[in-house]
Amino acid sequence: MRTWGPVGKALEKDGGYEATRGLYPAEAWGYTIFLEEYAMTSSLKIEGMSCEHCVKHVKEALEAISGVKSAKVKLKEKCAVVEHGEGLDLETLKAAVVEAGYEVA
Repeated sequence: MRTWGPVGKALEKDGGYEATRGLYPAEAWGYTIFLEEYAMTSSLKIEGMSCEHCVKHVKEALEAISGVKSAKVKLKEKCAVVEHGEGLDLETLKAAVVEAGYEVA
């Protein structure tokens, strides 16, 4: 995780100002900016869900995977939309759903 300050601000140093080019660490201004690490979204078509308990079960199975930020599971559409990091492949997501007792179409 990287932290940066605003572009083009002057940083006071030893009574004068130091011109800035680009980005400086945010600590110089007393704040932190978190860069988003979750850049990918995957969709899965899921068969076998019949109630909200099923939805919760699939959601928990997907969110238990390291690298998954969030999972939105929709009963009516029979699908899950998973927000995750780039290092996670679709087969890992599918395996979690199958292990939870559902089918991935």
